[in-house]
Amino acid sequence: MKTDFIGNPIFQNTGYLLFCIGGIILLIFIGILPNIRTLEKKDQEIISLNNNIIEHSILMPCYSNIINQSKNLKKIKGPTFRKTGLSQYETSTIDLILSQLIRVCDLEVSSIKPDIATFAGNSSSFNVRLVILGDFEGFHRLLIKVVELPYLKKIEQIRIQDDPETNHLQLCLNIWLLRSNKHGKA
Repeated sequence: MKTDFIGNPIFQNTGYLLFCIGGIILLIFIGILPNIRTLEKKDQEIISLNNNIIEHSILMPCYSNIINQSKNLKKIKGPTFRKTGLSQYETSTIDLILSQLIRVCDLEVSSIKPDIATFAGNSSSFNVRLVILGDFEGFHRLLIKVVELPYLKKIEQIRIQDDPETNHLQLCLNIWLLRSNKHGKA
């Protein structure tokens, strides 16, 4: 009696079963697992885009407020300022003058550092570096007040960044101030 393994229905069913299981495993590795990875990447992209949308929705009222204020500023012609220099006494107390101006705008002084090289020289102007903590609206008020100073020569640099230690914004300003000469003129 000869046994034929190929013709045996048990082996045929087992072969079909193994073939089907292999097809299912192949389908899982080729079709499902790569799609799961792609979906995870897409989920991360969606989270990132949602965070951007939330950030934009938070910043949009500030932006529209600034745009409206700038439109109003264009309509109003501001006063022309006569540039005058700081007296010798005012020059020596510039840190107190600026810190009072900063506090009026509800901001916190981190540092006020006159540049020694320009401060000690005989030039008609000197550089002061300000580091201030606070909110954006306070910075806006401060910048308007700084521009109105009669002894401001120029604003050299403005840098705004997050201060993670205090959860406030940090404003760094480099400004040049005029000093009067011996005759009292800038």
